Parts: sequence; C-alpha cells; structure tokens
Amino acid sequence: MKSKIIENKIEFIENLFAVLFMIYSVLSCNGWTYGKLIIKPFMWSSLLLAVVILIYRLFHIKNYFQLPSTIFSLMTVASICISTLLNRNYSFKNNAIFCVYWVIYFLVLFTADKNRKKDSCKKTFRLISATFIIYTTVSVIISFILYFAGVSKTYTVPEAHYAYNIGFKWGRLWGIFINPNHGAISCAISVILIIYILSNYKKLWIRIVSALGILLHLLYIVFADSRSGAIVLSIGIATYAFAIALKVLQNRKAAVKLLAFVTSLCLAVLCFTGVRQLKKPINSTISFINSQFERKDNNSRDDIIERGYDISEDISNRRFDVWKSGIEVFTHSSNKMVFGLSYCGFTEYAENNIPNTYIVDNDYAVMTTLDNELLNILISNGIFGILSALAFVTYIIVFVVKRFITVRSEEKYFVALNLAILFSLACAAMFSSVMFYYFSPNAIIFWFVLGQLTAYLNCKENSDA
Repeated sequence: MKSKIIENKIEFIENLFAVLFMIYSVLSCNGWTYGKLIIKPFMWSSLLLAVVILIYRLFHIKNYFQLPSTIFSLMTVASICISTLLNRNYSFKNNAIFCVYWVIYFLVLFTADKNRKKDSCKKTFRLISATFIIYTTVSVIISFILYFAGVSKTYTVPEAHYAYNIGFKWGRLWGIFINPNHGAISCAISVILIIYILSNYKKLWIRIVSALGILLHLLYIVFADSRSGAIVLSIGIATYAFAIALKVLQNRKAAVKLLAFVTSLCLAVLCFTGVRQLKKPINSTISFINSQFERKDNNSRDDIIERGYDISEDISNRRFDVWKSGIEVFTHSSNKMVFGLSYCGFTEYAENNIPNTYIVDNDYAVMTTLDNELLNILISNGIFGILSALAFVTYIIVFVVKRFITVRSEEKYFVALNLAILFSLACAAMFSSVMFYYFSPNAIIFWFVLGQLTAYLNCKENSDA
C-alpha cells in the first residue's frame, strides 16, 4: 500500500514536470515572452522537479535501467558533455545548457519505469497532448489577431546572431512564434493529434470543435508559408494511415501491404500539394479585399503570402550549401573529429579557421545550425557522438518494429498516433533542428512521445496472447 502511494506521488511529480517543462519551452519560443523574466519561475521549477525525478530513479535504478537503451542513452549524453568540456573556450555556458537539456530528454522524458501500466501511459499522454493542443490553438488565435491588427515588428538578438518578427512580416505570418517554421510544425503535430480525437470520439460537438481546430491550424501553416509544416503534416497523416492499415492488414499478403504503402505515399503527396496550393485562393481573396479598401480609403496593406524569393534554382533554400560547409568545417578540424567542436562552438571555430566557408561567409547571415540534426551531432559531438546517437536510433527502430507486430488491434489508433508524431518530426530533423539542438515544444513532444511509446510497447498486458 505504501509503495503504491509513493508510485502515485512520483507519477504526479513526473506529470507536473512535463507540463511545467512544456510551458517553459512555450514561453521560450514566444515572441512576447522570449528572454523575459516570466520564463524563470517555470524554468527553475521544472529543473527542480527534474532533479527530484533523477534522484528518485537513481535510488530505484532497477526499475529504470534497461539494456541496451540506457547504455545508448548514457553514451549519447556523455558525448555532448565531453564535447562541452573539451571545447570549454567556445560558449561554455550555452553548451552546458544543452547538456542539461539532453540529460532531461534522455533520462527524464525518454526513460520510464519498465513496470509502468499502459493505462498510466495513456493518461499521461492525454495530459501532455491536451497541453500541446491548447498551446498551439491559443498561439494561432493570437497570431491571426495580430495579422488582422496589422502588427509587423522585428526584434534582433545580436549575441545570438538571431532576428525574429511578431505579426506579419516578409510575406509570411510569424504571429507570436519566434520561428514560423517551428510554429507551423507544432500546428502540424496538433492536427495529427486532433485527427486522432476525431477517430476515437463520436460526439457531435467534439467533432465540430475538432474540425474547427484542424482548419485553424491548417490556416496558420498556409499563412506561415511553411514547407516544413506542410511536410510534417503530410508525412504525419500518411504514417498514421499506413500504421493503422498495417494492423488491419496484418494477416494479408505482402502485395496488399505494398499497395497500402503506395496509397499512403500518394496521400502524403496529395496532402502536401493541397496545403501548398491553398495559398493561391487565399492570396486572391486578400488581393480582392485590399483592392476594395484601396478604392475607398487609398490605404491598402501589403499582406500577401509570398516570402519574396525563388527556390526554383535551389530547392533546398541554402541547405545544400550549409551542409557542404558543415562537412568542410568538420573535416578541417582533424584534431577535434572524435568529440567534435560543440554545438555553440563550431561557428566560432569556422570564423577563426575557415573564414571563407559558407556558414560564416554568405549574403544572408552567420549560420549557427546546419539544419540537419545528424550533421549537427557530427560536427558538435564528433564521431563518438554520431555513433552513439545512431546506436540509440537503431535500437529504438528495431524495438518499435518488433513490438508493433504484437500490438492488439484495438490499440492500433493510439500506437499509430505515436508513430506518426515521431516519424514526421524525425523527417523534419533532416532539414531543420528539431529534437536535439533547438529547445522548443516540438522537442518536448518528441522525447515525451518516444518515452511513452517505448513504455507502452514494453507493457506485457499490451501484447496479443
């Protein structure tokens, strides 16, 4: 009885931590609260709870230590810590902050009690999912209020080589997100979560509210003119559909499963194209409204969705040049290749040693990220870091695939939802910083979902007999 009470208390602390940590990340990515004192109470309270959780797990290590996932987690965390110490002359404070984040990602959000019940996993998932949907919904509503109010402001952070906008700027809606691409990715994740709600709740009012929620988030992705958001949305929906189809067709022939896969690919292409094409009728409507106001008061607004550059000659939007430059910097640092240059140090290293390389010598800005999480790990934590991360990723993929086969058919929607979120964000990590080197609600939801899914699949009560 006493043990059960303690378990309930630690579960409450873990849930409270997850909510506070999510709010901390939300405030850190909000244009109104970025860098403000309001963030600190949530930061310190969540960090304090993280310490409490880690101490508890240390005293109950048998319930949390699992081979080989714990070893791979510790190796990956060790890689960033070693790199930070060896490159302490390069932005030590900022690198140390990333070390703290990685400890939380791997040892708090991802690691779970191996005896945890699936009902507990679902309960916690609903709590954090609701928090995430509320965050995106409120942020999008405020963003559109700023749009209709004509707000368009720019703020710069010189020490971070960073500028962000509030409102509608440079042909896209930023709103209150300091990065519209990450805001659009968050909206895409919320759409996937809401689709799950539509799949599982039959009440009319829930379906109406859910449909309005999908429309609202979809509009932000369009107004933000974010290809990243559209890609995450299309991959997420396709993965959700394909994972469900695999469970339904589990005992069917391989040809039928292949057909389901091809259909899912077509669904992804259709979704991406549809979202991107929505910009045209919306711009036509905006132009018409503006022309009407212009004739009446001779004061039209420049609020057409158009980012002002042509990507036909460079579909990567500079990323290919950035990746090439990142590899150039990494190979140049021959004495640093094992443990890397640290994430907050590779730009400074490039400025001091290869001043003509693209990431520090271009017509746009100094690049502090390579917009690819694998390359970020390679240049930051070196060969040891990338091998540790790849070992961790490989183990997770093998574990999930093996356990997915045994999932009960009635649980297919929940597991498919988790897979859709993880796979879509993993794809986004190939052209953006998502879960390792950009602290945001997207990183929190990724590591939280990964931890909940592995715990859920680890439950013996979850498998078919």
